[in-house]
Amino acid sequence: MGDLLKLSLTALTVLVLAGCGSGGSSSSESDDIANFISDFPPLDTSGFTITYEHKMVTYYNNSSTQLAKSFNATVSGKDVTLYDEYYVDDNEFRYDYILNDPASKGLNYGNIWVESYYNLYIGMILDANRSISNSEFTNLFGNVDATLLDDVATITKYEGDMSSEFADYYADITESGKFFDINNANVSCNTDSATEWQCDKNDVEFYYYFRFYLYGTDSMVIFEKILQ
Repeated sequence: MGDLLKLSLTALTVLVLAGCGSGGSSSSESDDIANFISDFPPLDTSGFTITYEHKMVTYYNNSSTQLAKSFNATVSGKDVTLYDEYYVDDNEFRYDYILNDPASKGLNYGNIWVESYYNLYIGMILDANRSISNSEFTNLFGNVDATLLDDVATITKYEGDMSSEFADYYADITESGKFFDINNANVSCNTDSATEWQCDKNDVEFYYYFRFYLYGTDSMVIFEKILQ
């Protein structure tokens, strides 16, 4: 995996904050993911081709070991191959997989992680060279209790310079009364850099994280929502 992915994964892991959850109904994970991040303003990326996407879902685990092990068993039963693992005990481990025959799925590659963070969190990550649908994520990781959903993040890379599109997007989302209203004390935005735009929103229940980076002629977008 590349340095960018390693840095992104590290940053996302560090950003995970303590949340809380309990048992409840079991619904479609794809719906749960969509609902969890649905309040982010939509971004028009028409005309730009996705070359990389990293989707990460973290679940708060207040019963820990059995839930983490069941997620790992779900993934290992799919069309994947284990290529690396790190194991301390049942509360701290990481398993790395690759998708078998990714070309048949319209991919150049597909990387998968299942992690347990010190008996507190379960992280499930999938990255590939195109957009990853929520249903594809569900097919790999199965359904979970929506009340355990703690963190959803996507890192998406596009071919082309989206700076002008993001200038319009930023102007819209930071207006008075909009999602990242820059007059709101809970919002922090920064466009000082010519190659990076960012906004954070820290309300009572959730922390929202948005970034746009320009790498030469490519553009990268990060959206993350974390339960506080």
